Amino acid sequence: MQDTWKPLSEIDFSDEKILQFHVDTRDFCVNANTEPTSHKINIETLSKYKDRFFFSSDEVELALQRYFADSGGAKKWRLFSLDGLDDNWKLKYIRIVRTPHGLLIMNKEYHVLKRSEVELPVKKGIFG
Repeated sequence: MQDTWKPLSEIDFSDEKILQFHVDTRDFCVNANTEPTSHKINIETLSKYKDRFFFSSDEVELALQRYFADSGGAKKWRLFSLDGLDDNWKLKYIRIVRTPHGLLIMNKEYHVLKRSEVELPVKKGIFG
């Protein structure tokens, strides 16, 4: 596992060799990893609802860029959340996992987010 955190702007979400991304939403730095996740994700069930759960690399990049901009841009840190989700710091890290069907976006506890949740507006929060 790589333990290198890079700014969001330096990450290529279309690189097929990268199987998981971990986004620290306090500063929007990203850890990209070439190893598969060890967390159990029921891909078979989710694949029945591809339009609800799976994203292209462009969609992921656009969502993260929106999150970064709408939560204050370049800040030392922030408490990030989406309006309408009762997340209680569950979006401190956003996990993104590559699957044969596309990319899944999850909270820090590997709970898969639906497209409708990913599209929620950013809750205006606490900034440092």
